[in-house]
Amino acid sequence: MAIAVALQESRHLLGTWRVGFGWMGPRYLALAPFGVLMAMVYQVPDLRYVGVALFLLPLFWARYAFKGYVDMREVHQQTVDALANALEAYDAYTEDHSDHVSALAEALARQLDFPETRMEALLFAARLHDIGKFVMESVLNKKEKLTEEDWALIKQHPAEGQRIVAAIEVQPGAANIVRATHERPDGTGYPDGLSGAQIDVAASIIAVADAFHAMTSDRPYRPAMPEYAAIAELSRGSGTQFDAEVVRVLVELWQQGELPHARRSGHVQGT
Repeated sequence: MAIAVALQESRHLLGTWRVGFGWMGPRYLALAPFGVLMAMVYQVPDLRYVGVALFLLPLFWARYAFKGYVDMREVHQQTVDALANALEAYDAYTEDHSDHVSALAEALARQLDFPETRMEALLFAARLHDIGKFVMESVLNKKEKLTEEDWALIKQHPAEGQRIVAAIEVQPGAANIVRATHERPDGTGYPDGLSGAQIDVAASIIAVADAFHAMTSDRPYRPAMPEYAAIAELSRGSGTQFDAEVVRVLVELWQQGELPHARRSGHVQGT
């Protein structure tokens, strides 16, 4: 199964196995002694059926507990989807934005050989990277020029997003990724002014995906940019506003026509 999934989705085999099936090994090893003991008890005529039944009870309980874990993860995923959908309904100009950013981020991460073990945290953070916008009601759809007070409020939303995601977080580290999505390699980002290697590469991936989709989408203050213009803008900010390696990969994928949701219109200028 791991080989099939890895081939189908162009993933690394070991990482695919660790994420999707690695949990099975320890559990099967833990159950192995039960199998041996059940076989031994079955050889004792007076204990044959009662003994086996007693061994089955903890196995049924383990199955029930595992099903509860799977159900909990499904509920958390539904919660993530509901929050993302609520944000898109709240901000009409971000319709499907979270889905597109998540798809772009995954494509970039795969090309960058991002660890499969952290991929779920990356996608979790990508879906909810803008959830802190709920604190920005007064400026979210403002058509006038933003004031200093507006910008101060905007700069709060990554930290607010971290707080919200931490409250529902299933994937360790996702909340910290959300907090860092507006940091910049040159240290002029927010909320913490991180720079260079201090910024989680997952946050850098989401930042580039977010910027590309935002520039190529309609906004209250401007129409959508042509994709070639967005590519040129990302290239100009490479190494200062955006991670240079992530930008390089996005440009390559766009030029090859392999960028999710991209239309690849026009020509690259200034790259």
